[in-house]
Amino acid sequence: GYTPLSTVVVDMNATDVDSASIVYSIDSSAVFSVDPRTGSVQLSRALDYEQIVMYNLTVTATDADRLPVLNSSAQLIVHVTDVNDVAPMFLQTVYSVNVSESVNLTSVLTSVIATDRDSGLNGMIQYSIASGNIGNRFDVDQFGKVFVIGRLDYESR
Repeated sequence: GYTPLSTVVVDMNATDVDSASIVYSIDSSAVFSVDPRTGSVQLSRALDYEQIVMYNLTVTATDADRLPVLNSSAQLIVHVTDVNDVAPMFLQTVYSVNVSESVNLTSVLTSVIATDRDSGLNGMIQYSIASGNIGNRFDVDQFGKVFVIGRLDYESR
């Protein structure tokens, strides 16, 4: 599912033998923030895999009670995982085909095409005929090919 805002992504931990006070900061990320006292990096904005799949951040630890002020930085790479949050979309909203009632069974009438911006299994599309298939005379396969599986009769439609 979705990761709630304020979820701690990682606890960054720095040590300094000559300083009791370490202050943490994060580079200009609007999506993540860091608690300056604890180093806990948390989510500040919603993630969207379809927009950004990875964040490359820099967290800096600074000794705040000594002069000269010294710091150290660490790279933090956050990989976003996809959730099934995008509905499939057909390339056309209407598919129309004329068919003779004498068409052979298993004849392919047309192909429908849908795409899904989700990744992996979340982007897999399964086709089915949702309505209007009176008498179950048509079927659609996993590739979107629509074909005849029952005799057609113009007079009985």
